[in-house]
Amino acid sequence: MPFQAMTFPRSTFTFHRIALLSCCAWIGAVLPLAAVDSGKTPASQQVKVASPFVHEASATALQALSGLRLPEGCEALLWAAEPLLADPVAMCFDGQGRLYLAEHHRNRHGTQDTREHPVWLDEDRASRSVEERLAFMQRHAGKGAPPMSFYTELPDRLVRVSDADGDGSADRSEVLGLFQEAVDGPAAGVACAADGSVWLTCIPHVWRLPASETEKARPVLEKVFSGFGVKFSFHGHDLHGMMQGPDGRLYWSIGDRGYRVKTG
Repeated sequence: MPFQAMTFPRSTFTFHRIALLSCCAWIGAVLPLAAVDSGKTPASQQVKVASPFVHEASATALQALSGLRLPEGCEALLWAAEPLLADPVAMCFDGQGRLYLAEHHRNRHGTQDTREHPVWLDEDRASRSVEERLAFMQRHAGKGAPPMSFYTELPDRLVRVSDADGDGSADRSEVLGLFQEAVDGPAAGVACAADGSVWLTCIPHVWRLPASETEKARPVLEKVFSGFGVKFSFHGHDLHGMMQGPDGRLYWSIGDRGYRVKTG
């Protein structure tokens, strides 16, 4: 899969140690990013809050601990479980030890798979923009294919989980963004920057939550880049794997869903 790279200012590369288990793992901190002039969308105005598919608290996570096989001298501890989070596919800690999660609840409700809709194959191959993909979705809606309402039933989420009282277990969960437009794919990549901003990938967009918004009850996400996912192709070949390297660049991957993105 091709990698996309965007250059940002260099800075000192630091590391933060994050402990989810009693044996700690080292995770590289991301680098400061340049300001981007972009469209803005209040997360609270995008969609209704998702909750029916987030399970109530249960003993399932604690029971799963007994099945873990750990190296000698290591102990596994439960830090967070439902209903604080649900179906995460990507995660990243910020400098304050708060966990940001990209949750995927739109499985098959967003970007489809042409292997399941062979009648779309020619149009899908010919599609060269997100707008063209939306057009053939609308043409086929209800004709042996899902109605357009199907694509907006469920939202993916950007969620922040934290240990507010400092006792070593998460006790707070905040929904910072919801994504359920008809052309939206899975929210499948998230990265925290050293300047406090948070980045998220969700076909057809790359989003940013500025540091100035992270502490607000109704944060506003910025739509930085658009045009990813010009075709359906195969399920799972999405915009994901977001990370930042010591060179100050932001990296992610995308498969054969393709892209047509204008920058600068």
